[in-house]
Amino acid sequence: MHLMQYMKNQTQYIQRFKKFLGTDRAILILSISIALIFWFFTKMTKSYKTNREVKIQYELPEGKLFLNHPTSTTKAEIKSDGWSLFYTYLKGGPPDLKIKLDTTKTQYISSTKIINKLSSKLGSNFQVININKDVFTIRLDNAEEKKVPIILNAKFNVENGFMLADSLQIFPDSFKIIGPASLIQSINNYPTENIEFNKLSNNFSKQIKPKTPSHHQLKIVPKEITISSKIERYTEGEVVIPIKMIHSKNIKDSISIFPQRVFLKYRAPLSMFSDISSTDFSIIAKLKDSDLSKNTNTLPLELVRIPPYTKIVSIQPEAIEYYIIKEEIK
Repeated sequence: MHLMQYMKNQTQYIQRFKKFLGTDRAILILSISIALIFWFFTKMTKSYKTNREVKIQYELPEGKLFLNHPTSTTKAEIKSDGWSLFYTYLKGGPPDLKIKLDTTKTQYISSTKIINKLSSKLGSNFQVININKDVFTIRLDNAEEKKVPIILNAKFNVENGFMLADSLQIFPDSFKIIGPASLIQSINNYPTENIEFNKLSNNFSKQIKPKTPSHHQLKIVPKEITISSKIERYTEGEVVIPIKMIHSKNIKDSISIFPQRVFLKYRAPLSMFSDISSTDFSIIAKLKDSDLSKNTNTLPLELVRIPPYTKIVSIQPEAIEYYIIKEEIK
């Protein structure tokens, strides 16, 4: 039943279409379509000018690097028939040109050379009229590498009650700089990026990147370094330290100081605290010839020895008084 109804509908559609073909409107539409097709084909056989982007790839000699940033794209005015231009449009993407360079430090590539290469690439159907640059300047330098120490631009802030219990371990301990010889010869160290780590309370291992190079031809290896250290809770202790007096040989008289000892408060990691004694610290006072002409008899104290990974909280007093005792001449 459904099939018979479908066949009947199809027959009606065909009869209506045949009837429409005999009308003036159908003849007009057909005539316009034929005219448009003829016009399109006529237009496509004519020549047209257009601007195309062209990518330039350079083949570097072994052991050479760019010193400047060479031109990698240019605009070319080309002429061809519509069909050829339409075909290149369908292919998509700008044409690529490969330029082989020699070992000369400074090279000049003329627009004529680019036009000739592009004409050969596109084929005989195309005419390259001009490009938007007269000369391409290329500067090369020898490729070199250099190993330099790392400047660590990182801050490590620990939680209250904690402190570093070991020195910072940096791995690797240096950066390798790869680039043009004239650029890297003056680089004697290289910094990391600026970064800050907060609220540390456990042993840590952090990755830090080198600072982004200021020149596009410089490469820094590795891309990350690892910083690690130990963190422990700390405790505080106090010791009494004798003051050592140091003075110029020109001072022949006896010197007396007051006080002769200081109270020193320090912080140390828990694992090291029991091994620390007063003999691990050393404090001096220096009396120079120039001090004798001053209107004061006080000298600052200088802490010259301290146990590893220990921090000083306070030194009391921070300065001492000195007295010169002249010997009686008999």
